[in-house]
Amino acid sequence: MKNALSYLQPLLKVLAFFGCYIFLMAFSAAFLVPLLGRIDPSVLTPAELDAMQSSPALLLLMQLASMIGLMLTLFFFSKLPPKKDYISLGLTGEHVLKDIGLGALAGTIIILLAFLVLWITGTVSSLELNEAFSARELLLWFGIYLIVAFVEEVMFRGYFLNVFMERYTPFAAVLMSSLFFAFMHLLNPSFGWLGFLNIALAGVLMGLLFFYRGNIWLPVGLHFGWNFVQGTVLGFNVSGIDAENILSLQLKGSELISGGEFGLEGSLVTTLVCLCAIILLYFSGKLVFQPLEFDEHEPD
Repeated sequence: MKNALSYLQPLLKVLAFFGCYIFLMAFSAAFLVPLLGRIDPSVLTPAELDAMQSSPALLLLMQLASMIGLMLTLFFFSKLPPKKDYISLGLTGEHVLKDIGLGALAGTIIILLAFLVLWITGTVSSLELNEAFSARELLLWFGIYLIVAFVEEVMFRGYFLNVFMERYTPFAAVLMSSLFFAFMHLLNPSFGWLGFLNIALAGVLMGLLFFYRGNIWLPVGLHFGWNFVQGTVLGFNVSGIDAENILSLQLKGSELISGGEFGLEGSLVTTLVCLCAIILLYFSGKLVFQPLEFDEHEPD
């Protein structure tokens, strides 16, 4: 029984962390959105509340609340035994901006390769410039996707992956953190088995990138480039979420190829591209499967 509990301890720690994060994110949003957004939810009609949910400015505030909730959770868990400094999880590196840029380039290439296949096969029936798209919207969505990438990579590749590495093999740790990453999108619109598979594969890819450099910045860049180019530039839904975009496209044919309402992450083409990227990275010979070295707090 004791051995079983020991084996489950990383899983229980991750679940506790995620529950604490959800609570603190909601707590932060309850104060941040009315304060900075100057919104009183009690006087809004249902139609106004629905309209607010698609507002980029409000979404940016929600992502800021998500980041605050994450940092508070990391701070709280750093105070629990064995009092490891989880705030420094992967937030180190000599070439932070360079790694983010290289990761963003990799994410852009992956999405453009998938898009190119859809274009060649005629799945993209039309592509037009959205003249109504503004510089303000560009900056808002840039900020939204950057914070999303930072929060999710610190959580899944920075914390979850390293906690799993305390007890499980690197393969199991990457797989489990990737499955958690996919399950987090379970309530997204148009979520299906193929979307689940592709998000899990993206998680595996970003997990391997973590071991390639030993910090989270390459995964953060790839995550950002993947979302920003897919949604804001090309006009696909991102994990089922619609957003303003520079280009407007029309799709035809099977949703297994186009991705349908879920976006490119619901396409078999993305499955193939992700698998190729994972294989290339895995056999690059440059992966070092070691958890991060946390800074131990001094005993009180």
